[in-house]
Amino acid sequence: LLRQEAWEAPPVADQVVALSREHQARVGTGLGRQVQAAVETLLRGVIAHPDNAGRLLEITPDALRDLYAQSLRFLYRLLFVLYAEARNLLPVDLLTYREGYSLGRLAAFATDPRTDPRRTGETVGYFEASLRALFQLLGRRAAAGLGPEGTIPSYAGDLFAPLRRESELIDLDALAWGDRTIAEVLERLTRVPGRRGGELRVSYRELDVEQLGSITGLGCDRGQG
Repeated sequence: LLRQEAWEAPPVADQVVALSREHQARVGTGLGRQVQAAVETLLRGVIAHPDNAGRLLEITPDALRDLYAQSLRFLYRLLFVLYAEARNLLPVDLLTYREGYSLGRLAAFATDPRTDPRRTGETVGYFEASLRALFQLLGRRAAAGLGPEGTIPSYAGDLFAPLRRESELIDLDALAWGDRTIAEVLERLTRVPGRRGGELRVSYRELDVEQLGSITGLGCDRGQG
């Protein structure tokens, strides 16, 4: 890029930008497919979880549609947090948040063979409990004090309100999710298939709001089809 010939037509910088945008679009498309796969993973995991056997004795088509809608909101929560942490919109610089609540940290555990519950066989509920604590934190109506570290602002909004509404038949928040299911969902949201095989780590920092909207829209469209 620093050589004079690099600025001759077509400039190398322009080629780099074009390739970067092409890669970004490819990652966005791949992530859209992963979002829908994550919804299916969540639904299957919840329905198959032994702790939910007595609560899901008979799943009607209407109840399944309600559960699907709640699962989409569940995934939107995760996408929002991953994006917000990547853009430093959430306080990842605070030790308490970074080490105690961060979704990025939990996603790293999900893809590490030493801590992935799908490989270790552990079912202690750490992943599920951590995710519930994060949702509760972000649903607060007031800032959370962290002593000398400062505070975590209130991010209360409809996205982190209770998933179940009066018209819905099943309460996803009241069901067990399972550590293995959560780990699988997080892996799907942070890894996409590479162009030449293998997997690529998704950089949410490089995604813009429009791309994030198209990703979630793709998930909805494919799920409804």
